Amino acid sequence: RDFALWKGTSQSTASASSGTAPSASSSTGSASKVSTTAHSEELSWNSPWSETGRPGWHIECSAMSGRYLGTQMDVHWGGIDLAFPHHNNEIAQADAFKACSGSVDGSHQGHSHANAEWVRYFLHSGHLHIEGRKMSKSLKNFVTIREFLEGSPAKGDSLAVAPGGTADEIRMLCLNAGYHTNMDFTQTRVQEARQTIERYKEFFARVSSLSSRANFAPKHWTRAEHELHSSFEDASDSFNKALCNNFDTREAVITLSTLVRASNNYIDQFSASAQATASKASSTTSSSARPCPFLLEQVAQFVSKSLSVFGLAFPASSYAGIFGQASAALNRAGGLGPASRTSP
Repeated sequence: RDFALWKGTSQSTASASSGTAPSASSSTGSASKVSTTAHSEELSWNSPWSETGRPGWHIECSAMSGRYLGTQMDVHWGGIDLAFPHHNNEIAQADAFKACSGSVDGSHQGHSHANAEWVRYFLHSGHLHIEGRKMSKSLKNFVTIREFLEGSPAKGDSLAVAPGGTADEIRMLCLNAGYHTNMDFTQTRVQEARQTIERYKEFFARVSSLSSRANFAPKHWTRAEHELHSSFEDASDSFNKALCNNFDTREAVITLSTLVRASNNYIDQFSASAQATASKASSTTSSSARPCPFLLEQVAQFVSKSLSVFGLAFPASSYAGIFGQASAALNRAGGLGPASRTSP
């Protein structure tokens, strides 16, 4: 059976139309411009469905994607407002045409394509809001990337952009929101993104400092090392699961932040132990009372690479080549214990 999506017009518009319906055997038709409102015009045709109108605008997307991408797409992306009816209608049109012709691109490649899904995954992104209001050209409450990076105030709105904004702060802001939810661009959110980045930088600096002074090797892991190693393995699994779950970047960043907090707590344990030892005026400190730089480097490398995957530039630009010093020093020191040799 034939399938058509027809956008009907109002009675006043229909009576004004003098066009004729497009022929089924031809892609052209006699059209006349008819005024639908005081501010817009659209093409309209008489139709065999007892209503004057035009083909739904959804057809152009199905036609163009089929023409250039073929019988199947892996990912089709759009705003959440396009989920219905636009994407639903695209699916209906593509499936109907494919069932008749054998392929959505009209190449008649055979019936084997008829039962294949036209799009494997639909992704729908949320909208951008500025200080609680949806971003709109009419409201002029938008902030361009250039304005943010230059610290210029937003035009037509009370939002004042803090000077010194960076590209990484924009990226972290988006990661914290997730692609599928609305993102509210506020000073508070920008500050949260900035603080998150600073926490990562402070952690990398701590690990780098420990690595540069690494001339010892705990022969056996204590309970503290095993607990941090366990947290590391859990974080690695949770990070992958978050990205496999509808590309949940917000949960992925939370996982990395939780691991960094556990690592800092691990380092702090030994800082307190060193202070206690110093108060006793001891000239020597047991290696078991010091943090394991090798383990911390493994954690830092994982966090750094994970952030770099998201396009954040600061880990690679500031710490590339630093991590790995402790591993080399420990190996030169004469062998690690079996537990500490295990790379997470």
